[in-house]
Amino acid sequence: GLMTIDRSFRETAPGVYETTAKLPFGGTYDIPVTVDADGFVQCFSATAKPPVETAIEASRTKLRADPEPLSGLQAGKRADVIVHLTNDKTGKPATGIGDLRLLAFSSSGSWQGRKWANDLGDGRYSVAWTFPKPGRYGLSLQVASAGLEFTDQRPVYFNVEQAGDRALSAKDILP
Repeated sequence: GLMTIDRSFRETAPGVYETTAKLPFGGTYDIPVTVDADGFVQCFSATAKPPVETAIEASRTKLRADPEPLSGLQAGKRADVIVHLTNDKTGKPATGIGDLRLLAFSSSGSWQGRKWANDLGDGRYSVAWTFPKPGRYGLSLQVASAGLEFTDQRPVYFNVEQAGDRALSAKDILP
């Protein structure tokens, strides 16, 4: 879904309104529209094509991030999150990345944290997190030197259990 407050809609013909939005990914979006004045609510779907790659983007190193299975994550307990970075062009581990930053966030939007990752070697990077409460969380990454921003890739989502609950398995991670 897409959430924004946008007062830039303009009437282009009687009863027809439009605006421009920049969407981060190609795919289908559910778009709810609410008009406060009369309580009108309508939801519709729209499909966006994947963005066309520019010459500058094509010249950048493409990185693929694959987290190790997020197992044993429990609210209030420190856990190491390990991510494997691979150069998408060569298929080899992306080593020596000194500016990898991870963003973890609750799906409700009530909590987020950003940390610099530690290089473990062989394309593996680690960040220690303590998630405040059980629930669903997302993980995004940024590598400024490769032109990769938090919003350039889809986040990885995972669950954090109540302390004392079962450990997570790889099946709990959704792409």
